Amino acid sequence: MADITPIKSSVFGLSQRRKSLFSLCTQAPVATTSNKKNLFIENTMYFEPEIQHPERLSHVTSKSEDYIPTRKSWTYGRSQNLNLTDGLSNEHNAPKEFPSFEGHGGQTFITPQTMHDLLDGHYDSTFKKTFVLDCRFPFEYTGGHIRGSINMFSKEAMHHFLLSQKENNLANVCFVVHCEFSQKRAPTLWDYIRKTDREEFNKGNYPCLSFPNVFVLEGGYSAFYNEEQIHCSPKQYVKMVDKNYTSELKIH
Repeated sequence: MADITPIKSSVFGLSQRRKSLFSLCTQAPVATTSNKKNLFIENTMYFEPEIQHPERLSHVTSKSEDYIPTRKSWTYGRSQNLNLTDGLSNEHNAPKEFPSFEGHGGQTFITPQTMHDLLDGHYDSTFKKTFVLDCRFPFEYTGGHIRGSINMFSKEAMHHFLLSQKENNLANVCFVVHCEFSQKRAPTLWDYIRKTDREEFNKGNYPCLSFPNVFVLEGGYSAFYNEEQIHCSPKQYVKMVDKNYTSELKIH
């Protein structure tokens, strides 16, 4: 498998005005190396905020991320040849022995316990590398995040990241996305990754996927922090609606 080099924020030639993943919510559905050999760390991937949008702030703060996705169906994957040309016709078939479940919106979720086991190397024989994509806003990320996660909250940054990785063999690479509660921002990111994979990277090549193993962390950082603080750095939790960061929230 080709080596996957952790990306640096400097590779992104992004415009000054960026669209956050929150803005996608109104659309149709959509490094330094750590002591864990399969995890990459990038704590500097911050982006200049876009101009203020009062109407978006109203939309964001009127929604509450306060529930855990309904577990529609559990799966422990299937025995499969991990080859991109194999074509994963069932989008919710995780690799063998990796527990995941389908959420209410059709995305594939894993529990905080599974995330803990993944970070502890219990699935190193299943996944050679793991990327944890934190799509919360920078002030949330700075206030406390999963050790090794990449802060990536803009659509443009996500697209550049996918482009930088798609030529590699990603059949046994794991991508876990999350926001504060994994109710809106993280599922939106999951949808965007799958849509880009289908309509851009593999157009006319259904059901093949370049990114077959993308999961949403159930309950987001909130649930993970409450259960697994050992994997958080710093061991703190800043909420999106924290009154100390009102001005920061407004610019997103």
